[in-house]
Amino acid sequence: MPVEHTVGPLEGKMTCIWLMVGLTALMQGQSEANAGSCKDLGVDFHRFFVAEGEAMVLSCTLLDPLILKSFAGSEYNISWYKNETGEEYTSGESTISAQNELLWFLPASLTDNGHYVCVLRNSVNCIKQAIFVNVHEERRNHCIHDSLVYLQQLKTLPNGNIICSDVKTFIERSEAHTIHWYKECKAIQNDDKFISYGNKLLVQRVSLEDIGIYTCEITFRLNGTEYKATRTIDLNVIGSYFSVYCEVFIGDLPASPLSNIYWVVNETEFIDPSRFTAGNMSEKPVSGGKLQQVQLIITEVKEIDFYTNFSCHVISGKGHSVGYFRLKPSRPSFLVHVGVFFSIILVFTIISAVIYKFFKIDIILWYRKSCHLIRKKQESDGKTYDAYVVYSKNNPWAPSNKAAQFALQILPHVLEKKCGYKLFIFGRDELPGEAVTDVVLKNIQKSRRLIFIYASKLYDEEDPLVLFELHTGLYDALICNKVKVILIELEVIRDYSGFPESVKYFKEKQGAVHWKGSFTGKYMSPSTRFWKQVRYLMPMIEEKQSDKNNFSLSV
Repeated sequence: MPVEHTVGPLEGKMTCIWLMVGLTALMQGQSEANAGSCKDLGVDFHRFFVAEGEAMVLSCTLLDPLILKSFAGSEYNISWYKNETGEEYTSGESTISAQNELLWFLPASLTDNGHYVCVLRNSVNCIKQAIFVNVHEERRNHCIHDSLVYLQQLKTLPNGNIICSDVKTFIERSEAHTIHWYKECKAIQNDDKFISYGNKLLVQRVSLEDIGIYTCEITFRLNGTEYKATRTIDLNVIGSYFSVYCEVFIGDLPASPLSNIYWVVNETEFIDPSRFTAGNMSEKPVSGGKLQQVQLIITEVKEIDFYTNFSCHVISGKGHSVGYFRLKPSRPSFLVHVGVFFSIILVFTIISAVIYKFFKIDIILWYRKSCHLIRKKQESDGKTYDAYVVYSKNNPWAPSNKAAQFALQILPHVLEKKCGYKLFIFGRDELPGEAVTDVVLKNIQKSRRLIFIYASKLYDEEDPLVLFELHTGLYDALICNKVKVILIELEVIRDYSGFPESVKYFKEKQGAVHWKGSFTGKYMSPSTRFWKQVRYLMPMIEEKQSDKNNFSLSV
């Protein structure tokens, strides 16, 4: 029996809503899929800084011929979105609007900080790149933006141009525009020094006095609304400009008897016209007559110009006259000398620090060896031994006891026989019949260093002597500060949980010397890195010590 189902108004609306939600999710999924397949070129190195309330325009950085090669022969579209929010921009009436390759901020606000992504896409390829924008708070009644300064420089030439950068788009796309210039926030008027044209400011007779902070302010109208943008330029003037006049007094003669005035450098005509310019002859009235003059302009003074003869020649019906001058280098100021001195000191200090860091041990060992004769002989510290050696003494001649082999054979062979140190090694140097505790206490106090040699197993539980030596020596080092500790690791140890806290403290504070060789002859040279580190940690030898107890190694 057929069942009739009547769809009510509410149910029809819900069906429509679910259909719209499904379509939206499908579109978002498709958009995310497309975005995920887009090649990301990261963030462009050119970052944009703008003051709050000023206009700004971004140009898509992907319209490069090399990038567009992959889009050749097919149409592509450009879209913009903000990376932080995902908001996509269109050509609407919002303060941020996209017009093909341009993204306009009319004007920028503090909330506009972030990365703006330009996406170049066709049916096959997709590329995107972000541009960073930083909007800083506007400083009221102040024309200089410290966070965005364009660095420009001019040479001391007759003329030079200061450029108002990154305003070309404003000029080309606007309905009308004007540009005003300021120096140190004071308005610049067109005169015989400055002339404003296009996006440039012509500076005539460039000199060191023109150094300073310049600001260009462009006001433009777009879609009937006026906007403004400013650029701050830090101008530096380089080179040395020089000019001089050759003046000839002709009195009050009704007609000049002069036929010619000209300049000569080193008795020859100007050999470098790009640097030397002679002006036209001019005449001006003075008291008692007239002066005729010709200006010599040196646009860039070089070292070869010093002590050169610059001659002014005057030829007339009455004869030939010559006047000349020479340029001398100005003396460097006291501040220049101070700056050079401290620069040399700084460079020397940095180089010395680097050398010392990498060659510290070699330098100290060389000093100990080379300066032995010039050092004053110090009073005796009452110590008998250079180091007391601690090692595991259970089965000292067993092949598995690496610490004992190293302490009884390798260490004395190098430090005593080859380097002249004197060591106390329990099991070799104590006298028969002495109490163990007395031997340990007495000889640790007579030693300048405590050398602790260990492998992966710190000490044997059946060898309490090692534990007693450690506690005695490390107590003396930590509390009394009379002996310094040298840790020698014979194996790579990753777990120190079984070590006493005092050993872990010294390991963390000063580290350990790691033995990486084998018990063979080539590893027993005092000049190897391991033995240099040990010798560096050992005390300085005042004079060659002889030790009758040196152990002869037989290999």
